[in-house]
Amino acid sequence: MLDSIFSFFSWIVHAILSFPELITSGIAYLIGKLTVLYWEIKLEFIKMVWGISKSLIQDLNLSGKIRDAMVDLPPAVYQTVLFCRFPEAINIIFSGALTKFILRWMPF
Repeated sequence: MLDSIFSFFSWIVHAILSFPELITSGIAYLIGKLTVLYWEIKLEFIKMVWGISKSLIQDLNLSGKIRDAMVDLPPAVYQTVLFCRFPEAINIIFSGALTKFILRWMPF
């Protein structure tokens, strides 16, 4: 009988002494989960922003407007511009600038 009482009190003392370790491991677990949640939310925002910028780029149809404007050029200049791939470069630069502008709207 006395042995069971001692073992009960030993268990209580061990539980009280290990409580700070329990709190520390709980906080570490919580910080890990919150970090993963932060990056998952950020990834979802990036997907949303990419969808918005992609639809804006398609709606603006910049490459079609560049092609329409280049029709007025003389044939030799037109072929040189196409050979140097200037319309594609302008389209890539514009797409990057628009995506950067939209990414600045992200809350973090």
